[in-house]
Amino acid sequence: MLGRIGHRSAHSLARRSLYALRNWLVGGVGKGQAVYFVDYRGQRYKRIVFGDSRQAELVATALNTVVAVDAFPQLVLWHEREIWVEFVAGRKIDVSDTDDIASLANFFARLYQDAPTLAAATDLDRRLQTDLWFLERAEVLSANELRALQVTAQRLRPEQVLRGFDYTDPVAKNFIVAGGGAVGGLKAIDVESLQMQQALGTGIAKAALHWPGFDAQSFVDQVVAAGAPDFRAQYAYVELCLLSGWTKRKLLTGKRRYVQPERFKKFMQRE
Repeated sequence: MLGRIGHRSAHSLARRSLYALRNWLVGGVGKGQAVYFVDYRGQRYKRIVFGDSRQAELVATALNTVVAVDAFPQLVLWHEREIWVEFVAGRKIDVSDTDDIASLANFFARLYQDAPTLAAATDLDRRLQTDLWFLERAEVLSANELRALQVTAQRLRPEQVLRGFDYTDPVAKNFIVAGGGAVGGLKAIDVESLQMQQALGTGIAKAALHWPGFDAQSFVDQVVAAGAPDFRAQYAYVELCLLSGWTKRKLLTGKRRYVQPERFKKFMQRE
């Protein structure tokens, strides 16, 4: 059968098989979407075409469910595997500006207030242990570091975790300040990053990976002070889970330059 396919086709099939295997190991295909900007009758819209209809459905459902809908672009259309949202113009947030950080804290507080639930941390722990195991096998962590992190994880792990809406890709370019409003005119324009049933604090932990000098712990305090449920007891555990999974994905998607084993040091040094 392979001989009938031909050398070039066989090579292409092998590459696709390896790609599929990598995606399975990573836990999905990533974002896997195409983005277009469309002008219609003098207005601009963002058209997002996903890899399958289920991805589009999840994003549309989140946008239709979240209470803080004014913090996101207006959903215009969901059809099969694509959604359309309004295009939002404005300036990118400045993470060194205290007013913008306050708006960002209010944004996360509003998300975290939106019908959070308590659930067992079993799935998070299982995933964390797998990620740490893989990182040791990939020689990102030594055997001693793996054991130290496993002990830390056991100590940090809460019996139950607060879950709800979170914004899982909070890089600066994904936030636009477009005027007034409940969160200082802030809009989270990467609507694909609005996720349901996330461990609260996941988005903040992701921000800490991207913003040099960002004081995540102080920001967590600020978010709670702005009205979020008190998720501080779980934050360190959520941060370790996020860091482990993120590091694994960077390795398996060929982005090793982002892998920084020293990020784990603070967890090894915890009392």
